[in-house]
Amino acid sequence: MKKIISMLIMIIICLSILPSCRDEKTDLGKDVTRLTKMPASPSDKVDADSMDYGSIESFSEKLSLKLLEQNENTNIVFSPLSAYLALAMVKEGAEGETLEEMNAVMGNESAEAIYTLISYLTTFDDTQLNISNSVWIDLVADINPKREYLDTLADFYLAECYKTVLSGAESDVNKWISESTNGMIENMLDETALDESVMALVNAIYMNAHWENEFDANNTHKRDFQNSDGNVTKTDFMYNGIRSELIIETDAYIGVVLRYKDTDLNFVAVMPTDETASGTDILEAIYSDGGWRSVARNAEYENARLYLPTFEYNTSLSLTEILQSIGIKAAFSLEANFDGIDDDLVLDSVLQNAAIKLYEDGTEASAATVVTVKATGAMMPEDVRTIEFNRPFVFSVVDSASGVVIFAGEYNTAE
Repeated sequence: MKKIISMLIMIIICLSILPSCRDEKTDLGKDVTRLTKMPASPSDKVDADSMDYGSIESFSEKLSLKLLEQNENTNIVFSPLSAYLALAMVKEGAEGETLEEMNAVMGNESAEAIYTLISYLTTFDDTQLNISNSVWIDLVADINPKREYLDTLADFYLAECYKTVLSGAESDVNKWISESTNGMIENMLDETALDESVMALVNAIYMNAHWENEFDANNTHKRDFQNSDGNVTKTDFMYNGIRSELIIETDAYIGVVLRYKDTDLNFVAVMPTDETASGTDILEAIYSDGGWRSVARNAEYENARLYLPTFEYNTSLSLTEILQSIGIKAAFSLEANFDGIDDDLVLDSVLQNAAIKLYEDGTEASAATVVTVKATGAMMPEDVRTIEFNRPFVFSVVDSASGVVIFAGEYNTAE
């Protein structure tokens, strides 16, 4: 069975000079200068019912299907939202055919809509969900990002802007990512990752959410998990006896929705009814039924015995070729037009690292996306079902109000 646990998190590093902002030293490297003040965290509550982010849902579908298709039979985790936000920061400076292509794949959400989404997702009372953005500009390259562009990133994406010599600044970017993901993502960039870059845009997401109804750790015990290669591994399964669960069931799949405390966030896990079906097959069925949010909303309460494995793993991905395969092509070519940032710029690479921990009390997950820019040159009653996730399944963390998929993935192999 082809499965992938995908969590994409895109890191965008935007770096530029804001004449109106005072240069100041940072707690990063000694040669890193912050060009903007630390952005304030959103404080106003947002009416979730007024939000419609269908274009982000559509982008998540395209990206998720490609990632599962190209990462068969492996555990993968990624963040569609992180990837989207990183690319959206770049798109703010795109023009002409480059902008048209990116809009065709990503939609044309306004900067104001992005700010509203970030504000909504980061103001839950009992769930920690941090969304951080930064821009890094090379100190020695001939690049001078337009003030209007940098103001947009600072005002609507709450992005921090830094100026430094990018070649050799990988450790500083890595430190920023680590701090923004509570240490879940370390050393994302290798020591030459920014050698040819004149700008980098980084997004990082960190989530720590507790189940609305937690599992009793005393009930966790070893059970068999049938891996995608057919082998069976003993691994820890969470279990709480018979209780009311939100169950999803169609001809194609069966699943469960687990709510997080005091939020609209849900963990949705889905297994195919046909054990030979691939993760891509199941994902296509989910999107045929309206997507993760629609599937979650159609779940109904039923008494059941639920067995769900605990797991912890991380994924490192290059999204460069995948993004081109779903239609973002000009941005990576000599025809790239990012004149809204500066002249003669082209996307070089898009990298994402993500990590997830699923345990009895909830979920901790993170993702970071980096976009680099270069210059052109037991027995049970019969009436109570058992749902045991003892074989590969796909999952997501989806906000049921906005429909935004924050994390997604597929669990194929118990470790």
